[in-house]
Amino acid sequence: MFPSFSDEQDDPSSQLYEWLDALAALVARIIVYMPTDANAQALIEPLTKHRHRDVLQFADELTDHLTRRFVYDAAVLPERVLDVLDMLMTRMLEEHNFSPASYRPGEVRDRHLNSMIRSFMLTSAKDCPGATRFANGKWDELPALLRQIDRLMTAAGWVDSVMDEFLILSERAAAWMPIEDFERMVSASMKAEGFRLERWNAAGIPASISGVIQGLANANYPLTRTQARGLLLILDRLVDVGDRRAAALQQSEHFRGIQVKRELN
Repeated sequence: MFPSFSDEQDDPSSQLYEWLDALAALVARIIVYMPTDANAQALIEPLTKHRHRDVLQFADELTDHLTRRFVYDAAVLPERVLDVLDMLMTRMLEEHNFSPASYRPGEVRDRHLNSMIRSFMLTSAKDCPGATRFANGKWDELPALLRQIDRLMTAAGWVDSVMDEFLILSERAAAWMPIEDFERMVSASMKAEGFRLERWNAAGIPASISGVIQGLANANYPLTRTQARGLLLILDRLVDVGDRRAAALQQSEHFRGIQVKRELN
């Protein structure tokens, strides 16, 4: 389907788009019934190993179909689906956009990559009352997906589009997002090799983080001292980069009387 001579080429006249969507829908329906992960990988790996740009459309469509059909809508979340989504994330992270050493690291303009990020972060749908979880506003099963989210944040939380979707997730699922995990993932992203403050500032991320922290604090009121200290550490970093909302939030009742030991740079 993707001959070797066409790798790394874009074909603006390609007629594959509708066919790829249909193929992805078919694969999504049958892959959950594959007897082993190895069988599932054998099905999708030949389709996703190429560098042809149409591969990203297939990977995006498959990720979207799996997320909507099984993660949002299925009565029971199949473990096999999470394993296949992990394979698709591996393929996505191979793109140069997610390498700190690449030209313009963290710049994600490809619509299929951005769509995959939204699927992995569970933000690709909302206000869907017919869904079973997440897309209908019910987040009590979020712990089952935290491994997927943690992996993406560990690898690419420094990418502004990844962080932006993580913050949307954290805002929607404030009562179910573990504060300790939130603090760890955001802090690690700000220390990552690829972190570029100018990109985060341009995307308004520091102010968004402060807003999410306020939402987490409200949803989990009263905070434990451990939770408050963790969030204060992030606020301290945001104050250091000039975020005034963070400075005001430090003085709120959520953090009154809490002190943190500043890290030495």
